[in-house]
Amino acid sequence: MAKELVVKSTGYIPDHSHYWRCNDHSNPHWELVLVQGNSLHFQRGNQYLLLDEGHFLLLWPNEVHRSYGDTPSSGGFYFAQFAANMETIGSRVHCRIADESIALPAHGLAHSHRVLKLFELIVQEAAERKQHYRLQVTTLFVEILIDLTRQHKPFDDQAETIHVTSPKKAEVVHRIRRFIETNYRKRLSAKDISQGVNLSYEYACRTFRQAMEMTIVEYTNYLRIEEARILLLELKEGQTIAQISEILGYNDPSYFSRVFRQMVGSSPSEYIRHAYGGTMQRDSGKQRPKTQTGRSNDGNGASTLTSSCLYSFNDLH
Repeated sequence: MAKELVVKSTGYIPDHSHYWRCNDHSNPHWELVLVQGNSLHFQRGNQYLLLDEGHFLLLWPNEVHRSYGDTPSSGGFYFAQFAANMETIGSRVHCRIADESIALPAHGLAHSHRVLKLFELIVQEAAERKQHYRLQVTTLFVEILIDLTRQHKPFDDQAETIHVTSPKKAEVVHRIRRFIETNYRKRLSAKDISQGVNLSYEYACRTFRQAMEMTIVEYTNYLRIEEARILLLELKEGQTIAQISEILGYNDPSYFSRVFRQMVGSSPSEYIRHAYGGTMQRDSGKQRPKTQTGRSNDGNGASTLTSSCLYSFNDLH
């Protein structure tokens, strides 16, 4: 087992690469993959994944992976193969660096574009091979690992890959999800959604619910409340909770408060008071706390939800 972290190989693979699309791939080292662009079809073992920009995967040594499908996306992915002192604990892999242990998630969504930029710099350093480039590559890679540990949006420990019966249905769910994520602040009607995804509303609702185990309305509320938890802690002078609800597409502030309480466990005003120790500090120069929400497994079979999803296709023919 390696006593120190060493980046063995790094690069960028465009999805249209013939070598990537037509061969199985594996290597004896750990490998971190970070997606650039959307709708990347990535197969690891018997899992068929549909990945978007910022999704990352940690591949185990000798884990077989490849592309699938006939049509490449316009993007690709960065990769870094590395050796390190690694230990798997639950759903995380602990990477020992010096006297510290970095708990890496096995997969997730990078929270900012900084990680992509760092990967670009790593690939550039490896290509130019300037003085001390190996040290620089390792330093940048450690920054990436720390950023992913601190700032990624996790797939919960109990989260399950979302199952659909065909790539076609996965594309439908992806289309609906992207439309909702782009337009959830608007006051959406059934007609708006139907026209936006070019599908009948009934079919869209049925397909989405089967894959996501929640309705389109529930997913819209999830995204709105996730943003509300941030906006409520950044209230400007004179701004009201009713105005926040309007920004997020709610016609009725009372309905917004009921949905917020159902998902968060407190009313918007209680949430603010609790966050600031019983007082509203609208003008504080201090950094606001960042929060995340999601649906976790409740013991009754409800799957964990995150705002970005991995899709797994069954019964591919």
